[in-house]
Amino acid sequence: MRGVVTRLAASLAPRRRGGAIRSAILAFFDDWTRRSTALYGLRAARILHFAAAALAVGVIAGLYVRGLAFEYRASWESTFLNAPTVRSIVAFAYAPGALLTGIPVPSVDAIAAIRLPGGVNAARWLYLMTATLVAVVIVPRLLLALIAGLRERHCATRLLSLNEPYFQRLLRSFRGRPARVRVIPYSYTPEPAAIAGLEAVIARTFGKVTMTIVHPVAYGADDVPAGDVVGTTLVALFNASATPEREVHGAFLAALAREQPGAEGLVALIDEGAWVAHWKSAPVRISDRRTAWRQMGEEVHVPMVFVDLSAPDITTAENALDDALADRAQ
Repeated sequence: MRGVVTRLAASLAPRRRGGAIRSAILAFFDDWTRRSTALYGLRAARILHFAAAALAVGVIAGLYVRGLAFEYRASWESTFLNAPTVRSIVAFAYAPGALLTGIPVPSVDAIAAIRLPGGVNAARWLYLMTATLVAVVIVPRLLLALIAGLRERHCATRLLSLNEPYFQRLLRSFRGRPARVRVIPYSYTPEPAAIAGLEAVIARTFGKVTMTIVHPVAYGADDVPAGDVVGTTLVALFNASATPEREVHGAFLAALAREQPGAEGLVALIDEGAWVAHWKSAPVRISDRRTAWRQMGEEVHVPMVFVDLSAPDITTAENALDDALADRAQ
């Protein structure tokens, strides 16, 4: 199914307006089918299960409506089967109906008596047939349809989450309400260039935004700055030149998460401009420092984002912040 949709999209995608539009359309269809295949499979299963139950109900209804004006006669004939064999077959086939209604399957003598040209009123057999269809087809199919429906509903809620930062940014722009971001530097006073880079990154990530930078928290202090943070995304700002310490930086982040439960999100932003410039010739030192910060972030359950605020890669920083905020929301 996914391949069919992708090929259909390829045939409809414009060819004369450049490869970018065509690639975007194909990527969209491929991503959508990958995300929605499970949902559509469950939806199809629910519909088919319900249709099977409805078909059985229709068959039963048709038999009883016709039986009001016409008489059904029960008889049988066979070249190879005898009465005991026929009785064994119908006893097995209608066992659920007999168990459900308490109507016993006729004996071998009764089966032999209705062999053609004999016959008998088929009401008893219709009752057994109806109860068997209810037990074997209608009830199981309705249960399966219910299960598929519940799974479909669960899958639909996870297909696209409007709580993800990307959609929240779109919704904020649509509603005209700016996002609120509060930056809390820790033992670090950013330079004007870093502040400009921070503003650019925050604006790109959140769209229409109101950003506030509070007075830096002193080293060793874990007091959370006061203020209303309901609906506000908190950004703890650190300098990568500082060695991350669980008892200091970790304690501050833990206190921030604990004492500001009304915040919309919490992420630690590590300004590594000065650190990267100093150790540019030793990339291992840069990697080790990032690993240390990440490990501390995992311990306090706060995502880490690394950006050179003096010369930020806006797109990379935006994607990293989006991923961090999405992880935090989950």
